[in-house]
Amino acid sequence: MCERKMNCLGYDRKDSIYCAKCREGWKGERCDEIDCGEGGKQITFDECLCNEPYSGKFCKELLTEHINLSYNKAIVNAMGPIGSYRKKRLLKE
Repeated sequence: MCERKMNCLGYDRKDSIYCAKCREGWKGERCDEIDCGEGGKQITFDECLCNEPYSGKFCKELLTEHINLSYNKAIVNAMGPIGSYRKKRLLKE
């Protein structure tokens, strides 16, 4: 088995081999597991698959166009196209 890169913050070690703290975006005793945050899931040891509207290496970036697109998709999925939703309301009144 090959060794994975340790992403330790500084040179402090626990028990001489484990990282005391990890760099941002990394986790685990040896800081060799990527942390995909709330917005994604780990697909390889150093790569995330981000859910909308998150992006970036660690799925922690929220870009305005991604937020708007994700929000609009959620509304359409919940209510259907706005025009047809409005038409249904008018017919019921």
